[in-house]
Amino acid sequence: MMMLKSFKYIALTLICLSLVVLHVPVQAQSVGTSSGLLFITANTARATALGGAGGTLTDDPGVMFYNPAGLTSITRSHGLFTHQTGIAEDYSEIVNFVLPLSSYGTFGIAFVYHGMPDLNDAINQPSVEVNDIMGMISVGRSGKELLNDFSYGLSVKFLNSVIGEYSANTFAADLGVQWKPSKDSLLGLSVVNLGMPMKFIDEADQLPLRFVLSGKYDLLTGFLEKFFIAMDIEQTLEEETRVHLGGEFVYSSILAGRLGYIIAPGSTDGLAFGLGIRTAIGAYSFRFDYSYKLTNWSNESLDGQHLFTVGLIY
Repeated sequence: MMMLKSFKYIALTLICLSLVVLHVPVQAQSVGTSSGLLFITANTARATALGGAGGTLTDDPGVMFYNPAGLTSITRSHGLFTHQTGIAEDYSEIVNFVLPLSSYGTFGIAFVYHGMPDLNDAINQPSVEVNDIMGMISVGRSGKELLNDFSYGLSVKFLNSVIGEYSANTFAADLGVQWKPSKDSLLGLSVVNLGMPMKFIDEADQLPLRFVLSGKYDLLTGFLEKFFIAMDIEQTLEEETRVHLGGEFVYSSILAGRLGYIIAPGSTDGLAFGLGIRTAIGAYSFRFDYSYKLTNWSNESLDGQHLFTVGLIY
């Protein structure tokens, strides 16, 4: 009876998330050139190398950008810095920290800066500055009172976007749940970017609302060698579906190789790959991750994206 009641709670949670997504008007989903861009691009080198399948990386602080419930499994404090180059000479600097607080849950905080080359018009007017800044606070908590290996999470985000002398601000939230049906598998569901439109002067752009179903399966869990595959299926209200696929092989908990692919017809799809190195000195662990993403748009190749992540675990 208790198990049946737990499943009812989980089903109700998922239904509510779905209804929130469906309630937002579709006609408001046009996204501006700059507005809300950070809500799509904030990530880490590890997740990018996996094709963006980051919703089930429950040992990585970057999971807070995909599903805040994934923070629950992190048991040590982390600090990460990520540098990302874009496809149009833009770039992002991302800093995030994670702090586990036992029964209170695991908390995360992130700051993201996205810069672009100054815009120039056709009549040689002064250049126009374009940038975005995002702050984010997340918490993930165990839901074992509902079901074993169940967790839930919430993120609250603030975005400031600047185009020349104009600026706009908005808030958004992410909701997520995760459940581990077996020791080798993990499932997740999240609704990302629930928020009010960003308004420049008289024009408002809705944030890129996403509905994401994630899964991961451990194919190899040996002492020296580990290998898993992951997939995120992302749906937007514009009826655009993106599939993110990735796999990671780890040897001796030190060296990791990663390969991924994004399937996004009519959008930015392409192959991604990368590597990771982790080493320990006393009670501290250090990590370095690199990824490169080949990007296509409507069957045309664009400049690739490089990401570097360095981190401290303590």
